[in-house]
Amino acid sequence: YQYLSPLRLYPFFRDLDANAVVKCKANLNPRTSEIIKHSYHKDMPFECKTAVFYVNTCDGYTEFEECGTRVESVAGRIVIFPSNLSHTGTSCTNDKKRIVMNINYF
Repeated sequence: YQYLSPLRLYPFFRDLDANAVVKCKANLNPRTSEIIKHSYHKDMPFECKTAVFYVNTCDGYTEFEECGTRVESVAGRIVIFPSNLSHTGTSCTNDKKRIVMNINYF
């Protein structure tokens, strides 16, 4: 197994202009036969920012409840929005997995 030092993530957080990270996690959703849209949710009940970084390209996406906007999963893409904005993610059908990194920060 391989250990990823938090120091290797520092340049990423610096580029986000993150003063404090509230939560950082990776989501891995395995392939499904049809796209499965998960439940809408808000990452935080208070005002901060969310950054979703797409690790791989696949037919999964992030969707925002209020406006219906979809952000396609494209490797290297990042979407930044208020953490109290309702959104959801999906599975994928054209890759073994969909991987995103989710960062909540000030």
